[in-house]
Amino acid sequence: MAACFLFVCLEARALELSSAQTRGNPSAVTVTFSAGVTEASATNVANYSVNNGVSVSNLLMLESGKVRLFTSLIAEGQVYTLTVNGVQDRAVPPATISPNSQIVFLQTQGIIARKEFDNITGTLVSDLTNNVKFPSQPDSVSYLTGLEAPSNIGDNYGQQILGFVTAPLTGGYSFYIASDDQSVLFLSTDTSPVNKQLVAAEIGWNTSRLWIGELNDRLQIPTSFVAGDFFVEAEDFDYGGGQHMLAADSMAYLGGAYVGLSAVAEVD
Repeated sequence: MAACFLFVCLEARALELSSAQTRGNPSAVTVTFSAGVTEASATNVANYSVNNGVSVSNLLMLESGKVRLFTSLIAEGQVYTLTVNGVQDRAVPPATISPNSQIVFLQTQGIIARKEFDNITGTLVSDLTNNVKFPSQPDSVSYLTGLEAPSNIGDNYGQQILGFVTAPLTGGYSFYIASDDQSVLFLSTDTSPVNKQLVAAEIGWNTSRLWIGELNDRLQIPTSFVAGDFFVEAEDFDYGGGQHMLAADSMAYLGGAYVGLSAVAEVD
């Protein structure tokens, strides 16, 4: 009888950098890898370098595939490049990240990315979110220092804004959004997009930064938050005319001042 042999070939996946984010911290960068990494290699200061004069002084293992780099001062509004060497995953045998692997990050008061999706027809936010391009095939990606998108840049396009904001104090917040045309604003109860909830919407359209006009045309839901970091997301669709999208928040009177979220451009 002839012998039969079964061979199973497993293709090893390369270890890569998934993200690098300051989340508003001017002296720390949170780095996420595509897989779990060994603590010995991932917390070795010699395996990391940042350009533009930023030095890495210490590291902290947060999760199996995530570490926090403690650094010298990271200037706001400047783009930085993180270079990583020598980090290994937990496979047997371990895979080592490609030499001089790099990823860029931006220091702002929050982390706000803007994705633009061009040449989309329709009039509603759902025309954007139901399009085959959304959310993983944007025509362009840019980074913002606040929750305000560019104005008057074209027609028949949608945009998505993603990032993190920081609530400096525990309390009740009210969020507003003004856009042309329709838009929605979500905020998570923590840093996970899974827990996002609708907090404001522009059902039709409105003038830029007009927060309280035409109340029949908008939705605003007061929300309470414990001080900390939160995931924020907004979608907007424009089919013609003027174009803009801007979110804002207000907070109850606390300690002698109105305190707003640090990544938001306009505090009401």
